[in-house]
Amino acid sequence: MKNILKLLTFALFVIVMTGCTNIDEGNFAIEKSWTNKIDPEPKTGFITHWTTSITEVTHREFLLPVENVRPKDKMGVMLEDLDVTYTVRLVPAGAIQFFRERGDITCPDNLSGCVIGANYLRKDAAANIGNTIRNYDSTDLLDNRKVVETSLQADFQTELDTLYGKDVFVVTEAKIANAQVA
Repeated sequence: MKNILKLLTFALFVIVMTGCTNIDEGNFAIEKSWTNKIDPEPKTGFITHWTTSITEVTHREFLLPVENVRPKDKMGVMLEDLDVTYTVRLVPAGAIQFFRERGDITCPDNLSGCVIGANYLRKDAAANIGNTIRNYDSTDLLDNRKVVETSLQADFQTELDTLYGKDVFVVTEAKIANAQVA
């Protein structure tokens, strides 16, 4: 009788634990019910979810590479190739609202969670690079790279705040990885 009780207790424990998830520190989760309703509050820590699905989203900074952009500079000279890498962080509540409205989520292998809005960010960043580089001469990309990078970061943050609201994305850095003048 004791063995049967132990076996039933173990079986119950296994069943209960299959509906549990631990969210990595620094990440948050989006909880989606079986009726496709998305909970607006970000979840963290140990979560039980028997009737919902959980998607883990990174709250750490992630890299957003924007490659092969061909903008024109202040003198009208088209750059052969410009690669910029942005460092971006999500604001949990705003990111969940963005996901509820647009449904854009990507789960790359090199992160411990998914990223919300990467497809929109890449498209918006490419357009922003063209608008920002238009204010600089090609020689500035070589001689005053830090000034151009600071401007790229500030302009991209302003653009994202205008498009999606202030509490969705935070652009922490912009780095010019490659700049080739035609």
